[in-house]
Amino acid sequence: MKVFRYPHCFLRVLPSFAAAAVSILFAAGEILASEIGQSRDSSPKILLIGIDGVPWSLLDPMMEAGELPNLHSLAKGGLRATMITRGDGSPSKWTTMATGTLSGRHGIHGFQVQDGTSMVPVRSLDRKVSAVWNWLSDAGRSVGVVNYRAGWPPEKVRGYVVTKREPGPTYPADLDLTADIRAIDELLPPLSCDKALRGSLQEAYEEESWALSTAAALAERYPTDLVITYSHSTDAVEHSFWKFFEPERFHSPVWNLQDEHVRCFKKAIPNVLKLTDSLIGDLLEGLNEQSTVIVVSDHGQIPMPVSRIHRIFVYDRFYAALGLRGPVAGEGQHDKAEPGDLISIAPDAFDRLEFARLMALTCFHGCDA
Repeated sequence: MKVFRYPHCFLRVLPSFAAAAVSILFAAGEILASEIGQSRDSSPKILLIGIDGVPWSLLDPMMEAGELPNLHSLAKGGLRATMITRGDGSPSKWTTMATGTLSGRHGIHGFQVQDGTSMVPVRSLDRKVSAVWNWLSDAGRSVGVVNYRAGWPPEKVRGYVVTKREPGPTYPADLDLTADIRAIDELLPPLSCDKALRGSLQEAYEEESWALSTAAALAERYPTDLVITYSHSTDAVEHSFWKFFEPERFHSPVWNLQDEHVRCFKKAIPNVLKLTDSLIGDLLEGLNEQSTVIVVSDHGQIPMPVSRIHRIFVYDRFYAALGLRGPVAGEGQHDKAEPGDLISIAPDAFDRLEFARLMALTCFHGCDA
């Protein structure tokens, strides 16, 4: 099993993933899969696992303590990096990774779009460019996509797409979603803890377990060249429970910290990472020595004082008054990489390897094609 890149691959290099996946598959020189379930062997050639919003500051201590054995093994045996993220919200960043373009080209900005008189979550049909699963399907390769951000409704691919946990449309419509979903009860705090907080934590853990367990089951049931799975639960738990994880960093009364809540939910973040690591282990079991593994996150997390949050909002309002996009809101209007930007790493490498037909599939540096 080859480890291509391991979290935290930040966004200026993330656009390279889509083209990198194509290069690995085409460079393999194997017989094209004619339809779902007919790859040359049962293991995916590439496995991409997206875990939202996870910083090294959380992973490193837990890996060193032996609490994340699967991630630690990948980190030791492969390449790990911290890179720069940019964009205006997680849906935009994950779409950048899947398309090899920035938001000014792929069209995903923020978390919602206008649909008639209502605002709805961004959808796959709001994306203006094709994604790696489209390219590979068109080229005869098979793909499996589970729970990808901004992936609903499911697109027709040479393989399968599952977009959300709730019963709903999949591609193909008769996809067998049977999976051995990992139990999460032992990770939850006692029933005596705050009911609302415990309920939200349970929902996040269940979402994590569903996404990665389903991805593992489908990868075994329907062999494909590329498997992509994603979970938002790590990010959600960090946003809601970091104040209980490090209460000493949240002194302001605005946080309304209660000792009982701290006792109940202090382990919420470590536990979601342990769950994720265990589920990644299940995915790795289905791989062989020829498989390439990419574990990636779209951004990090840090506790932020209230005064800093206030300054961010003030600056964004200032920029908005001038009709500009602020530095915190993102750079969605721009689609060109500066000289030396990490987004150029993959195209430069492909040029050296003379992957001419690969480069015809995608467009870097904001080109006009």
